[in-house]
Amino acid sequence: MTTLLLGCQSKTKTTVCTTTLYEPVEVKREIFLYHKDNVITKIESNETFKLSEDFSKEMFLDLEARMLERHIDSKNLSFSSEVEGSMAKMKVTLNNLDNATTIELLLIGLNKDDEENVPGIKETIRFNEKEGYTCKVLTD
Repeated sequence: MTTLLLGCQSKTKTTVCTTTLYEPVEVKREIFLYHKDNVITKIESNETFKLSEDFSKEMFLDLEARMLERHIDSKNLSFSSEVEGSMAKMKVTLNNLDNATTIELLLIGLNKDDEENVPGIKETIRFNEKEGYTCKVLTD
């Protein structure tokens, strides 16, 4: 007889929520939510900007510099970026949601008042879909 213990050996899953914004510049946003059961453990935001006269490479590099300066003391955030042709990419990772500061939570869209009531994966997906994102689980 085989016994299945639910919840004992759950593995981390990844859900991605995507959208494209067109104002004031075209930005494709992908939010990767890493979760175990209903608990989000890590969040990664990838943004791909379309460079144009309205949003130049220099403007992107200025945005990146301001982000890095604003979060210079964070040990919980990591940033990376690259410019390829007419596209610029920025990746921001919140490595540990449990240890996130108020400023780090604000960066991923949580208010200070939400700190003690961080939503689980189901609520986060529902909220993102209401905001126009398309979400799907990448790993089971």
